[in-house]
Amino acid sequence: MPDYKLTYRLDLGPLATFLPNRRIPVYNWYYYKEAYSRDIVFFLIDHFGLKAGDIVLDPFCGTGTTLLACREKEIASIGSDVSEVAVFASRVKTREYDIEKLRAEIRNLFKDKFVATKVKIDSGVVMRSFSKYALESIIFFRDKIAKVEDEKARDFMMLALMVSAMEISSVKKTGRSLRAQKNVSAPPLKFLLKQDEKYAERPEKK
Repeated sequence: MPDYKLTYRLDLGPLATFLPNRRIPVYNWYYYKEAYSRDIVFFLIDHFGLKAGDIVLDPFCGTGTTLLACREKEIASIGSDVSEVAVFASRVKTREYDIEKLRAEIRNLFKDKFVATKVKIDSGVVMRSFSKYALESIIFFRDKIAKVEDEKARDFMMLALMVSAMEISSVKKTGRSLRAQKNVSAPPLKFLLKQDEKYAERPEKK
């Protein structure tokens, strides 16, 4: 086991946040405040001389930044997390997709005319976080997505719906708390189309 000397690298500080991921397709899905950047994973891979044939274990994988970065570098990785939502996001982000098939499923999702569903929510927080129209739209598309037979497409669209819901909510998650923000009037799932475009721009392997 080699000895490692502790050094201070203040220049790496900005890479220990989610901020750099905002400009990178796929990595910028599902904002996770506690996440770090792809670039710091690349730095560590190069620093430790990892290569194809090695295996990286991330026992607290969050939304999959390390797993996705390893995939780009063609390095095998294994991840786990106590959060089911985080594991779900990681799985969706690290999969390979048939883009044309995915686009066809998305187009099919928007074929049917929107029909408002009666909203009965017991949570006061949820009712304060969304307008009545937003909740009706989210439930309408959630039920449609749940009926999609292809698992990959279904999970992809469900994550997009989750992100869309956060985009139009009047509150924003900040760590363990919620903070009020100006409500966005854009209808849910318009963001889904943007997600599809980002997958078409999946980062090339490094």
